Amino acid sequence: MITLDSVSKKYDDKTILHNVSFNVSDKEILCILGESGSGKTTILNIIAGLLSFEGKMQNDFSRISYVFQNPLLISTLTVEGNLKYTGSVPEMILPTLKKLGIDECSKKYPGQLSGGEKQRVSIARAVLNDPDLILLDEPLSSIDYSRKLELIKYLSDFIRGEKKRSAIYVTHDIEEALMIADRIVILKEGTVKSEYNNCLDAFPGAYGAPNSLRQKIISEISE
Repeated sequence: MITLDSVSKKYDDKTILHNVSFNVSDKEILCILGESGSGKTTILNIIAGLLSFEGKMQNDFSRISYVFQNPLLISTLTVEGNLKYTGSVPEMILPTLKKLGIDECSKKYPGQLSGGEKQRVSIARAVLNDPDLILLDEPLSSIDYSRKLELIKYLSDFIRGEKKRSAIYVTHDIEEALMIADRIVILKEGTVKSEYNNCLDAFPGAYGAPNSLRQKIISEISE
């Protein structure tokens, strides 16, 4: 489990987060949903140990992977080289790339990849690290619609698979949040505005289908 208790973050005189509190249980996918600039990425960076903060955090997870919004690939290494560089088990690389639909990119360099392909390499890197907690920062923002649906299923199956990992999934896309999250935290202007539980049970429909929970969230974010 990971628990944030009254976590705040300032840059000079600008408050980015103010008294943010929530927890992520074992085997749970928590989605942080909010508009750009609401502080979502800052929370992930704090959890990853990349930023100092005020408040308290207890983190019981021992192995954390981070899918950054910017894939951060090494330009002088191929896709396969990037994954080997971060310690991935060599024999698992091609099967994982194949599941993500980019096995033909294994010998390509980052400069030869599209934005969506780079994001999928970043997902592969995180998956191959075999984490018990995975942090995902807008992981599908450069992915086209049809591929996005496939990757939502892939990520959901990976996180909820035999090992049953936990995840914190950051997005501004309500549809993504509703399709993958057990629980959704609404973040607005650096504060937690509300939480919604049992989201998968409340969202049985297809991507874009009418749903009362979606309408409630849309109304709350736009207030």
